[in-house]
Amino acid sequence: MRPPRFANTASKWLLVNIQSATDFASHVLNRDVWARPAARALLDTSYVLWQVEATSTDGRRYLTYYPGPNPPIVAVVDPPRCGVHATVLKCLRATPAVRRLVYVACAVENLHAAGLPLLRPPSKAYVGAPFVPVLAVPVDLFPQTPHVEAVVLFER
Repeated sequence: MRPPRFANTASKWLLVNIQSATDFASHVLNRDVWARPAARALLDTSYVLWQVEATSTDGRRYLTYYPGPNPPIVAVVDPPRCGVHATVLKCLRATPAVRRLVYVACAVENLHAAGLPLLRPPSKAYVGAPFVPVLAVPVDLFPQTPHVEAVVLFER
């Protein structure tokens, strides 16, 4: 069964990854995302990943539906315990194609620092439309310990 149909049947989101054989950074990103256990658990439980070469028939078809340089992008950020650097958050915010941001926080106390650059009104320091927190879900990856991670969905 093709991934789009399987995602629909399984009631999961379809995560489309348009790959370029000539762009090594896209392959490095794949490797880094799938190496993180929390990201893998999130993706496996909620998404069907469909990796498509940009020049394939399916890749060209998808890019036809979302023409131009800014297809809809869902960014998934899974930083270390110290959180994500403010420069990364400002860059995500300044990228209009990023319409949804999934933030996996292994240190819930750092969400405040991460949220502020995303939520502030536009200014010289915070370029781009702000995000709005839509959903926050606690995830207990370490049962019988006080540690809880959080997955937060931001949209704009």
